Amino acid sequence: MFKIFGIVTLIFLFSGCVQNQSTPPKIKQTALYGNAIQFTKSVKIQNGKEVRAIFNVTYLDPIHKVFNENGMDQFIVGVYIVEPYKNIYEISINGIIPENIKDFTPAHPMYGRLPSFNQWATYKVISIPSNEDLKTITVSLDHIILGTAKAVFQAY
Repeated sequence: MFKIFGIVTLIFLFSGCVQNQSTPPKIKQTALYGNAIQFTKSVKIQNGKEVRAIFNVTYLDPIHKVFNENGMDQFIVGVYIVEPYKNIYEISINGIIPENIKDFTPAHPMYGRLPSFNQWATYKVISIPSNEDLKTITVSLDHIILGTAKAVFQAY
């Protein structure tokens, strides 16, 4: 009996030390990552204690000068919504639905450097024309059933 218990205990201990192969790539902690921490917001939509949606927004312009050279304010927006509510939402910036939306790909300089990366979320790079008259920029996730989540940034 003691031998069986000892063998089972050893198997349990050693199996817990195996690396999970499905983990996302390690975040590269560089100067871009450090600056991104300051300009990233994560907002949750909850129903009671249950999280129904997670909305991550990183404002790129203040992170590095390379992101604000073209006269556009740029954001990386990640959206994770639980089933069955997945595809009935829209993203707006200051109440306007942006037209310039691209996929967030490994070629982007911020890929692997987002502080609140959610491997189940869908990420997009959204650009809008800069407006120097604005004091704040509000990025909103408007969901028909779940409601609205907003991330507000000081304009740069």
